This record gives sequence, C-alpha cells and structure tokens, in this order.
Amino acid sequence: MKISGDYTGGNIKLLSVDGGTVKLEQELRGTTQWWFYWNFRVEGAQGKNLVFEFQNGEVVCPFGPAVSDDGYNWSFDGQSCYISGTSFKYSFSESEKIKYFAFSLPYQLAHFDNFFKTIANNPEVERKILTYSEQDREIPLVKIGCGTKNIIFTCRHHCCESTASYALEGLISSIVKEYSVLLDNYTFHIIPFVDIDGVENGDQGKDRAPHDHNRDYIENPIYNYTRAIYRYTENMPIAVFIDFHSPFKWGGLDNLPHIHFGPQPADKPELQLVFADNLYEIINQNPAPDTILYNNCRNDLFYGGPYNKVGTPSSKNYFALKKNVDMAFTIETPYSGNTVPYTVCSLQSWGRSIMSALYKTIATQ
Repeated sequence: MKISGDYTGGNIKLLSVDGGTVKLEQELRGTTQWWFYWNFRVEGAQGKNLVFEFQNGEVVCPFGPAVSDDGYNWSFDGQSCYISGTSFKYSFSESEKIKYFAFSLPYQLAHFDNFFKTIANNPEVERKILTYSEQDREIPLVKIGCGTKNIIFTCRHHCCESTASYALEGLISSIVKEYSVLLDNYTFHIIPFVDIDGVENGDQGKDRAPHDHNRDYIENPIYNYTRAIYRYTENMPIAVFIDFHSPFKWGGLDNLPHIHFGPQPADKPELQLVFADNLYEIINQNPAPDTILYNNCRNDLFYGGPYNKVGTPSSKNYFALKKNVDMAFTIETPYSGNTVPYTVCSLQSWGRSIMSALYKTIATQ
C-alpha cells in the first residue's frame, strides 16, 4: 500500500501505518500559521478497512472527506466516512486500486483548461497570459467582451480556496450564455489563478511568508502577479472588482457564503448593498434542496469591522481606494456546505446567481 501527495495539488505527510490505522498530517510548507488543506492518494489498499487519523488539528469537515477515483472528479463521500474532526474511515472494495481524498473539492489548472474548451470558440472570448509566476507558470487571463466599461474578477489569491473556482466557473459560463447583452458595453477581465504555483503545488497559501498574495497590494509588491496587475490596470477605468475566496475551514459564519465589502465610493455609497439585496432575492426564489443559500442581513462583513479592517493591503481595498472602482468586494464561498454538502453543480449554480445579481445591479446604472 502506498499513501502519497506526489501529484498536482497533493499535500500530505505520512507519519505511520499501524495495521488499519494511518497517521498523517497536512504540510504547512511556507505558511506562517496553522492551516488545514490536505489532499492525498491511496494505492494498493484493495479490500482494506482503514482509519485515517490526522495529528495536527481538526481538519476533517463534518461531511467527511472529498473523494475521487481519478483525482479530477470530486464529491463529498458523506458522513458515513466521518469519525471526528481529526479522523475518517474508508472501506476499500476489491476493485479500488486507487482512491483520492481531500479536505474539500480540489480545482486545478486542468479543470479550468477543460472548462475553457467549452467557451473557447465564442468570438467574444480571448485567453491571454497576464504574466509568468515565480516558478515560470503562465498566469492565465480571460477577456470577454469589447466594451469600454471594465469588470475584473480574480480568484485563488489563497491557493487552497478551491470552491471559489467552481463558483467562478459558473459565473463565466453565465456571462457567455445568459448575459452576452452586456458585452457591447462591458469587458470582463478574469484571472482564475492568482497564486498558480500554490494551486498546482498543493500549498496552503494563506499567510504565506513573508506575506500572501492578498497582502501584496503595496508600493513595492514582491509577487510577479501583483506587479503585472498594476501594469495591466494602470490606465483602465474599472466599474466592478470582485475577488473570489473561501473563509476559514467551517463553523458559524464560515459555513455560510458572505461578502467582505470594500470601502464605499462617496458618489455611489449604496451600490454594494444593492448587489447584496439582489443576490439575496435571486438565491431565495424557489431554492432547490442543494441551493447554496445567502442571507445578506446576517452574514456580510462591512468595511472597518473586526474581520474587514481598514488599511489592510488587500485586492478589494486597493481597487476601491487606488482605482476608484464603483464596487470592490470579496465573496467568500465556504469549503464544504452548511446543512448539505456542496457539489460541483451547486457551486456552479451559486456562481451563476452571483452573475445574475451583478447583471441586475449594473443594468440599472
């Protein structure tokens, strides 16, 4: 039997195997505080009943691990695997030669490449290279539309926040299929992987030393991406900036989608709240059992609060304060769900709802 994280997005440190008990822990790598992302593969365990015990904190969500047969198609296996916040069990069938397990639903560059094939032939869509990462990977940039008003979406400033990518995928699809009417007046600029090295390497990314990508919006940034986005937007009038994230692992507010509002412009102080109201209305119109629910009255964090501090050198604050954007905020998509576990489809639907709310908001401006 072999247990490893030696593949794209993998992250695990195997400590011991004693009979049917496997002890392991997540690799923090360059992160300066405790974090919780892990992703590993088990080979050659056919017919075995194994218990996986994590030795560095509670890192197994209440829905159990995300599982995959191929490392590409993922779903939460359900609470039948769950033992506690530090352990889960799995019974391998005689035919299961390989099985993948992860903290949440991973999303790598390969996922985006395959998604992009579904929109690549649209004449309004263009894929470019924003810049190259520190490890010489292409940082992709997708442009949609040809209007003079600009909207920017970014994702994976913190590389382990993968559910945000599925939401962004749904949003992009919605632009092309449902809201192409916007494309004469607006151009969408989408950077799906800010920290692409961390995404592909399987890093935590949050609080990376000396600071992470979402604390690099400073006078002299250290990351290639930040310098490139400064250049790219230098003379660009921007109407909307949205950064897609995931919050802490689970519990309380972290089980619920929410918005970190940016500083409000003096001439349009209510616009972010209009978007939030529109999103709430759209989400709560006849929701399905697996709909990712949003409650703007309870969940959102306003600029200047304890978890949304004034002066933080983050992306939304930079675009709001330095680029005078009408709306600049962060949308947080939890890692696993609240009453039911997230699926790829429910996350994509959540992204489409975000785009519907944005359309309703900007259509009145």
